[in-house]
Amino acid sequence: MSGMPPEAELAAESLISADGEIRNFTYSRQDALAIQNANYRHRYLELEELLEYAVEMGKLTPDISLEEIKSLKKLFFYTPSHQSDVATLCRAEAQLEWHYNQIAVLVAPVTSCTLRATSEDYPVVRKSRLAAYFLGDASVASNCFRQMLWIAMVLVGLMFYFRLFGEPNTIHYMDPFLFGAVGSLIYLYKVLNECHTNRTFDPSKMTTDRLRLFMGALSGGLIVNLFDPSIISGVNEVAQAGATAQKSSTFSAAALGFLAGYSVDFFYGTLDRLIKNLLPPRDTPDVVNTNAVMPSLSMIPKPAPISPAPSVTPEPASIPVPEITPVAAPAEPAPETKTVHS
Repeated sequence: MSGMPPEAELAAESLISADGEIRNFTYSRQDALAIQNANYRHRYLELEELLEYAVEMGKLTPDISLEEIKSLKKLFFYTPSHQSDVATLCRAEAQLEWHYNQIAVLVAPVTSCTLRATSEDYPVVRKSRLAAYFLGDASVASNCFRQMLWIAMVLVGLMFYFRLFGEPNTIHYMDPFLFGAVGSLIYLYKVLNECHTNRTFDPSKMTTDRLRLFMGALSGGLIVNLFDPSIISGVNEVAQAGATAQKSSTFSAAALGFLAGYSVDFFYGTLDRLIKNLLPPRDTPDVVNTNAVMPSLSMIPKPAPISPAPSVTPEPASIPVPEITPVAAPAEPAPETKTVHS
């Protein structure tokens, strides 16, 4: 179809354009090698970032050859694709993956993804200035700090609003939710700060972090509205007890909601203890410990080489020879004597 020899053609397909015209195109072997070489370059850049981090942290070991890694760079970046054959690229790919695995083990839990998420060399591009102002246009981790700042400002604004213009009943019911959200936000800030410092921030976990913010507000409101005695008995009794008792009750409910939002385990533990107190104990089957440490490959001893079995020359089987009892020859009959009568 393209005038190329059959051995140079890798695949041919047909495409239908928007106007209905069928257009044929052919992938040549050199085009396929060029595409694969581009993938190798992307992989090598990740390897080089991990290598630089390992050198900065002093985690590089002598068994990793820098000359071999830089020779891969010469092949992937400075060698034209038409001068590389499949066998050479396969050997280079094997070396690339081996070095990548060795360095990834040294710098774990840091990965190339976490390095790029915490580096200002990879900023997030926004489509508008307004989005860049509110969501951030720096690295992924730095943008999370800015987004948490806006969320904190909204929560503080709601607190002041309910304090100034809210009804007492609204304050009692809304404070636990707001303080639970603040507690979860402080916890997320603590975790994010540690991950940003250690270069272990993973963007794939951002969805669960946002969900934790919602769960913190929900657990803070539920644990207070379900188990706080002053709220269960009704706000009217609290209002009749005087302003001092009302402030004390509000502070305790807000503190309990803050703790529930900061530590979701605190909320789960409260529910578990309540269920254990209400329900009678029952026999539970043995639970398999899933937190047991499994032996790694380095802990497993290398098996001894299998030695060949010694050559044993089989001895000829001894065939028992039956004993032959000699048979006595029959006795010859005595010669008959003839009597001659004269």
